[in-house]
Amino acid sequence: MEDPRIKKIVSDFLTLHVHHIPRGCQYYRQICPFCDIITREQTDIHYNLLEDVFRPIVKEVWGRWTRGAYRMADRMDNSELFLAEIVWHAFNRWLQPRYYEITGMKEEEITTHPYVRQKIRPNI
Repeated sequence: MEDPRIKKIVSDFLTLHVHHIPRGCQYYRQICPFCDIITREQTDIHYNLLEDVFRPIVKEVWGRWTRGAYRMADRMDNSELFLAEIVWHAFNRWLQPRYYEITGMKEEEITTHPYVRQKIRPNI
């Protein structure tokens, strides 16, 4: 990051970001590139963990429904779609991850982030 203007913009974002972690990055992800990256990366991790927990249960129950010719979840074509819906609802209603700072965040991630690029763009 050679350009002093870019360096200043990233520094300003970082200065503001310091106060975001204790309050929760999900509240600031629309205005802070650091919070956006943290939320996106850590949300993906939690979503996959929930999927791993529910997958065996859904597979077992789906098999039982199929053998018994039950019409449960009949708007779903297969167990993976049903799993995705259950995980999405569980994630949105129950899970509130505690976000933590990413120490290995690459400089390039920040300088190429859309929020930073928008600030860098010259005023027309």
